[in-house]
Amino acid sequence: MPAKSLKEWEEELREVVPDLGDLLNHYDFGIRILRHLDEPQQLLQILLEEYERYLEALGNTPLLPEEGEEVLEEEKKRLRALLMFAAYAVEAKSLAELNEQRRRQNEELERLNSRLQKILDTAPVGILVLTSDGRVEEINRVAAELLGLRPEEVRGRPYGEVLPSPEGLSEVFASEEEGAREVTVQRDGRSSVFLVNLGMFRGEGGKVEGKVVVITDLTSQRELEQEKVRLEAVTQTVRALNHEINNPLAIICGKVELLLMKGGLSEDVRKDLETVERAARRIGYIVSKLMKVTRIATTELVEGFPMVDVERSTAEGDGG
Repeated sequence: MPAKSLKEWEEELREVVPDLGDLLNHYDFGIRILRHLDEPQQLLQILLEEYERYLEALGNTPLLPEEGEEVLEEEKKRLRALLMFAAYAVEAKSLAELNEQRRRQNEELERLNSRLQKILDTAPVGILVLTSDGRVEEINRVAAELLGLRPEEVRGRPYGEVLPSPEGLSEVFASEEEGAREVTVQRDGRSSVFLVNLGMFRGEGGKVEGKVVVITDLTSQRELEQEKVRLEAVTQTVRALNHEINNPLAIICGKVELLLMKGGLSEDVRKDLETVERAARRIGYIVSKLMKVTRIATTELVEGFPMVDVERSTAEGDGG
């Protein structure tokens, strides 16, 4: 039953006591009543005490029989009016308490929502919550950054309208099967690899009431894996080169040393042999450096043709 308005209460009071203003003026406690509208028990106590006091005063006043009946009838009306006024006060108080309770509940709900958002924003992965009809109910900071979105612009909108690469993510979001899969997303001319994990909110009968999407950025991990594959290929190549080059190189260096140890060589021949020896040792040094490659760093000695920069690709080069 809906609460009566103040106007409705006033109309009912006037049916009992036509001159409602006279009622309040007649009783000097009218102001006190108004002050205690939010204290029903105190208000009722004031009304009862005042009415008892008035009846006591009335009982001490000699009246003619007909006057007594008239006064008593008037007092009955006043009592009914006071009780109705008290009932209004109690109902108004109850309504005020209900409104206050709702206000506090709303404040608590806002506090919990704010706390939940902070928790979501501190998560190291992207999180989206979707409604059953595919709208973005919630999105945390990481998910917004990964997808290049602004949370305030996507909440409440269908995910198909806001995703940067809908052809990749929409298929996952629309799925009715829980699980994880990798998705490549194109954004700003760059490819990103995401592991997208889909979970369901289910209600009675297993009906899907919403979905939660957890996105992990695998881009750096995949780049490291590709770098590792390239490095392994270079390492295998260097090992093969080391074997193929060092064996004949050792023979060349040995023969040159023997020739230099012999006498009777002309100065020109000796210089040529020393040049060959230095070149051979240089080749050996380069091969040994290749064996220390820890990453792939390139340089372009000729424009458009990147080559492995041996110095920068070694651990020694990193330290330098």
